[in-house]
Amino acid sequence: MTDILESVRHADNLPTCPAVAMEVLRLIRQDDVSVAELARVIQNDPALTSKILKTVNSSLFGMPRKISSVQQAMVVLGLRTVKVMALSFTLVDSMRELRDGTFDLQGYWRHSLTTAVAARFLAETTHPVLADHAFVAGLLADIGVLAALHCAPAQYRPVIRARGTRPLQFVEQEMLALTHAAISEMLLQIWNLPEPVVHAVGAHHNTDTQAPEGSDRELVAILRSAAAIADLFCEDLTEVNIEETKACVRDWTGLDEQAVEAQLHSLNERVREAAALFSLDIGETRDYAQLQTEAMTQLAHLTMTAELERALATQQMEKLNHETQALRQRVATDGLTQIDNRASFDEHLRQYLQQAAQSRTPVGLIMLDLDHFKMLNDTYGHQIGDVVLREVGKCLQQIRDNLRFCARYGGEEFAILVGKATTGRLRKLAEDVRQSIEQIRVQVESEAITVTASLGAAILATPGEDPHGDALVQLADECLYTAKRTGRNRVVLAS
Repeated sequence: MTDILESVRHADNLPTCPAVAMEVLRLIRQDDVSVAELARVIQNDPALTSKILKTVNSSLFGMPRKISSVQQAMVVLGLRTVKVMALSFTLVDSMRELRDGTFDLQGYWRHSLTTAVAARFLAETTHPVLADHAFVAGLLADIGVLAALHCAPAQYRPVIRARGTRPLQFVEQEMLALTHAAISEMLLQIWNLPEPVVHAVGAHHNTDTQAPEGSDRELVAILRSAAAIADLFCEDLTEVNIEETKACVRDWTGLDEQAVEAQLHSLNERVREAAALFSLDIGETRDYAQLQTEAMTQLAHLTMTAELERALATQQMEKLNHETQALRQRVATDGLTQIDNRASFDEHLRQYLQQAAQSRTPVGLIMLDLDHFKMLNDTYGHQIGDVVLREVGKCLQQIRDNLRFCARYGGEEFAILVGKATTGRLRKLAEDVRQSIEQIRVQVESEAITVTASLGAAILATPGEDPHGDALVQLADECLYTAKRTGRNRVVLAS
């Protein structure tokens, strides 16, 4: 921080306050200075005289009749106003020498003039006595940027390059531990400008603090508001920024919504006129209606983008859910028979028992095993055995519904869970399954292979007594082996 401030303070090639401006400042501090004496000093600079008269007769002041001399302008406008006009013109002319090929000078002067014009007209509405100081403070608020580029380019150019779309003062604080407002304040002190102007310039970005002691707080509030308005008109901001800026201006200046809107609507025309008076090339500008249209277009684009992103996110989520469901299905499915596998059976048995315990209803279980399946594999081969297993899976798939769940338990053994089971319904279901399997025909060359199954069935009347279903499985399994021992191709139901 100290390096840049010292570079600016002691720079040999930095313009000093011009001689005419210095003389104007000296005379205006004298209590007995006359209008004629001050007019004589200004008239020594024909170019400055011409600019002052052109400005006085512009719509910025709205004079009812043409002003033809500096002395007449002082009588009509007052010494203070003409002094500030002289300062503004001479200082801007001196700062034209500070150029940098890597810097957007058009954009700089566009922002500075917008700040100056906005500050003047805000002051005229809220504190008219501050209008002249507000204008010169706005015009020179960012002069520290040019001074830093001119006197310490190696340190300051990286700040400009790193800025992007972020507020300049934030990048400066991060990289240099000071802002251009501090450099501007020091430069205006060197030029011996009025203290309220110097202090307002130094504080115009400190929006979260009170104005420094000894400064004109109203002028600080006006300059902060004007800088925010200039950011709005000169940067790529959104509808959200427009509303936030208007709210800040209302808070800082006390103006109501209608007054702020009026200021914004008339600003661009006045900025263009001021640019002509100062002979400054400020490039393209935007009026308030155009700014609102651009902001609304950007908001619509952002809304459409957000909606598209939401739709894409929903689509991605649906796809992910579908893939997750498919993965779960694959994990729970027996690859050969395409019905549920043993792991899925164990999970469904737990769920059936929980639901049955809550509703106090019985759960039924049918265990079935294909008869002489090892002999079938040995005689016809495992490929034919796989065909038989797939056909059994198809039979079981047909009986599955909300109360019946089927799974391959392991090898040639299958299981059927039945909710809200009764002895009669469970026996009938087991018999229907046995007959369906008995009707399976697998063609091997000229021979039609048949297969039968033995089934064991059991009911758990009080599920809460067997939370894991171990007793139910064991009982159904015992019935299955009883069916095999007593002749196969039959159903045995636990009594």
